[in-house]
Amino acid sequence: MLIENQALQSKADDKKDRELIRQLRRDLEEQKRRALELHSEATELRRERDAVKLEKNEQFVQFTRDLEEERSAKRKMQSDTERAEFKLKCLNEETQKLQLKAEKKQSELHRVQSDKNACESVLKTRE
Repeated sequence: MLIENQALQSKADDKKDRELIRQLRRDLEEQKRRALELHSEATELRRERDAVKLEKNEQFVQFTRDLEEERSAKRKMQSDTERAEFKLKCLNEETQKLQLKAEKKQSELHRVQSDKNACESVLKTRE
């Protein structure tokens, strides 16, 4: 009977062991599947991260180009403004010179007319 009990116990233990082995194999397969899914997800996330980094770099480069273009345009406008201010200053100086010349000519004309009037009056008095 003891032998029979041991045999039955051994069979039961074998059955439990086989069931345990099957369960462990199922768990192992499930863990392998989950590990593969996690690896795939991690790979996809790395790709997305790399794509975002690349897009960020492209945007930064474009921003830098745009900024440099704006600075260049500002420098050109500043240069054009300074050039126009210089021309305006030169024209104002030229205008002042011409006004002085005109005043001088007008003064000379007035003097000549005065001399002419004086000569005419002298001629009239002599007549």
